[in-house]
Amino acid sequence: RVISKREYRSIVGNAKTHGFGHTPKAQLRKSAGTASYYAFSPKKGFRFISLDTVAEGGGQTGNIHDPHYRWLKGELRAAERKSQIVIAFGHHTLETMDNRRDDERAGKCDPADEPGCDRDPRKSTPMHRGLAGKRSIRALFAANPDVVAYVSGHTHANRVDFFRGRKGRGFWEINTASHIDWPEQSRTIEVMDNKDGTLWLFGTL
Repeated sequence: RVISKREYRSIVGNAKTHGFGHTPKAQLRKSAGTASYYAFSPKKGFRFISLDTVAEGGGQTGNIHDPHYRWLKGELRAAERKSQIVIAFGHHTLETMDNRRDDERAGKCDPADEPGCDRDPRKSTPMHRGLAGKRSIRALFAANPDVVAYVSGHTHANRVDFFRGRKGRGFWEINTASHIDWPEQSRTIEVMDNKDGTLWLFGTL
């Protein structure tokens, strides 16, 4: 059966080994238990940020609502203060994060845990897309010199693109095909310190 986002969290589990355990309690409280984004630092000098790019208002393409965007900005500021390298993850590519539908289009939840409704009481607008606008995800990542990669899926393609940022810097979008595709493939991403202020990203299929 189709389940709600809150049910999914309870089934998968909130343990930190499953990721959802890293969702900030304040975000869970404000979102009525639906927030599914989080950040964690598995190794000194790194911050991994997991984004929920599913458009609650409907449609196969993605977006990020405003409370999520403001939380992301805070995580990037925190990473910059700590001089952490940032790698972000999301289902949609920046190009396919072009959905304009606000979350409220999904309708209120009746009954309370009905799948496909907008349980989050916060105002979702303005919606933030991947490439379009001054407050796009690309613009936010490109403005932060600590972001080195955004890892995405959705298009079932293996592709790597560079997005230029300020002062000659930028970040790489690493798009990886689905495990359900044939032949089955996965990608190992390694970050190598060159000991001279630069790094290498290796993406082995």
